[in-house]
Amino acid sequence: MPKATGRRGETPNPAHSRKAERLASVSAMAESIWHDEAEARRFLSTPHAELNGRTPLEVAITEVGARQVEEVIEHGRHGLPV
Repeated sequence: MPKATGRRGETPNPAHSRKAERLASVSAMAESIWHDEAEARRFLSTPHAELNGRTPLEVAITEVGARQVEEVIEHGRHGLPV
């Protein structure tokens, strides 16, 4: 949510809420794999080959993109290269 929206006391629109929820979910999932907030942040902000050279945070903005990022993270959960 933009800081100005929060300062004005406005209710975030549904699109902002869904985007924030997706990003929070992907972030939590990454932290559950690496057990380290800094490592999870590094993963989320580093371009990834399986995401066509985009960062997981860039891709996770959309619902479909978030599912793609979750799939990459699941590979790590199962011992595959991430």
